Amino acid sequence: METQEDENEESSDDDADEVDGDEDEQEQEADSHAATKSAKKPTAMLSGNLLKKLVRVPLNMSLETHMENLKARPSAAEAYAAAMSYPRNIVENRFQDLELDGRPVVVMPYATEENVKVVTDALKEFDSSYDPKLRSKSQLRNMPFIEEFLTSPDHCRITPFTFELRMCDEQGCKICARIKRKIRTPDVEVDGYNLREEVLRWQDLPVPNPFDNDHYLPAKEARVHIDTKGVSLEALKQFIPTSKGDSEEQKAVKYSKTLDKGHSFAASKLRATVPCDSCGAVRCIFSDNDVDTKKGPSTIILERLVGQLENGYICGNPINEEGGLFVKMQIRCGDFIESQ
Repeated sequence: METQEDENEESSDDDADEVDGDEDEQEQEADSHAATKSAKKPTAMLSGNLLKKLVRVPLNMSLETHMENLKARPSAAEAYAAAMSYPRNIVENRFQDLELDGRPVVVMPYATEENVKVVTDALKEFDSSYDPKLRSKSQLRNMPFIEEFLTSPDHCRITPFTFELRMCDEQGCKICARIKRKIRTPDVEVDGYNLREEVLRWQDLPVPNPFDNDHYLPAKEARVHIDTKGVSLEALKQFIPTSKGDSEEQKAVKYSKTLDKGHSFAASKLRATVPCDSCGAVRCIFSDNDVDTKKGPSTIILERLVGQLENGYICGNPINEEGGLFVKMQIRCGDFIESQ
């Protein structure tokens, strides 16, 4: 028969167990709360303003029709690929008649998701700390092996016009060893040149023609000049033309800015849009006063101008400013699409 004292001891032990259990649960909840609080919030995939625009049903349209219209829109990847088709076609058209060492220039199609996966998998194998979210130069230090590769003058060369990677073919190279394969090009002579050395050779950069300041040497002559004169990479970089050094273009942009003075390019002044025939970017047509007002352009004038520009317009070209219509003159192909 249990005594009252024994019952009290058992009750006390049970209470102690319950208290310990409560404390454990509180500690777990506190740890969980701390972990949740310290965890970074997920990056928003869609801005609030854009989401509001998408879910807003236009007047005189049913919700079902609006949903069907949204589903019919292209995805971001499809829209980007379509937008890139314009500059790609421009490059193809301009380069289709050019040759490099007797070979026609070929513009490769946009990389597929499968192509991208092959590259990302290889980078992950090369450097286990590889993260596709790390894209700026300052973040390279978080991927030490990739940083070592890109900063090695024997394996990577970057200029304003080129980006080259290669294996160095040096015995005991730790960087090449991480690639986990050897150079497959045979070490043989072909037409007086070593085939392996030709494959591993950096691309020859343009060299100005000493007898014609407006042109460059042909590729073969540039190679001979680089080899015989021992021209350094830094010296070759100085020969590469840049838009910043184009005084005529600088003057044109400066003059265009003076023409834009006095005009307002606010969204409230937007009257129509027109695509550029060269880059395909949509550009805006403005007027200070509303259409069909006393001082503003008429609908007929606006429609006539849009029709004319659709038959031929390049970014930055002047337009007939009848009725007070105008475009941003300083804008150029390659500039961002106006946010209006």
